Amino acid sequence: MEYTKQTLDRSTGELVTVSIGEWKTITEVADTFGIGSRKFRAVLRRLDFLQLEYVGKDWRHRLMPWVTDQGWGKRLRRDQDGRSTPFDVVSPEAQEWIRERLPSALAEMEAEVSPEAAAAVAALDDFRTTRNEYRAKLNDGKEMSVEEMVRWLSDFYPKLSQPEIATALHVTQQLVSRYQDQRSKSLKYALEKRGSEPGPIAAAALRTAFSRSA
Repeated sequence: MEYTKQTLDRSTGELVTVSIGEWKTITEVADTFGIGSRKFRAVLRRLDFLQLEYVGKDWRHRLMPWVTDQGWGKRLRRDQDGRSTPFDVVSPEAQEWIRERLPSALAEMEAEVSPEAAAAVAALDDFRTTRNEYRAKLNDGKEMSVEEMVRWLSDFYPKLSQPEIATALHVTQQLVSRYQDQRSKSLKYALEKRGSEPGPIAAAALRTAFSRSA
């Protein structure tokens, strides 16, 4: 979206509208660089451009104070259908600042992913492709969520640590821990409702879940 400002033309004494460039949301900037939104936000956290803030009932990425203080970003809210959703936009100068630092930050992040985690995510991506194609045929058409990805990796790659999963999925370790705790509770509840001994796969999942929550 193009933003403008009004300034005084001293030669005429009139207010004139001047363009201050194409400001974009974080998601739009991610699209510009051809990077997934979740991964892009992880990069901007690394660059101290974004920070996590607890807004309402969820954590959200918001601009660091120095970005707005420098006039490179605006923290806004969108009111729609009785809901107020926070979002940020950044200036062309900020976009150029990100562009200059993006390659090295991405390289550093890729280097931190262990070979085991990389192999697990490759398998997850194959599964997601098939799963998302199937879901696209349904009415909701929802893609695989981060919580589902954490659960899948925990089921099929139980030796991966929380930091490894967080790094591979470009999320925080706290989020991985929360989803694994929820998974443990779900497995325990399912076992209690079942009222019998679990099969070998379920038993292995339960052992992993309970060892992590201990």
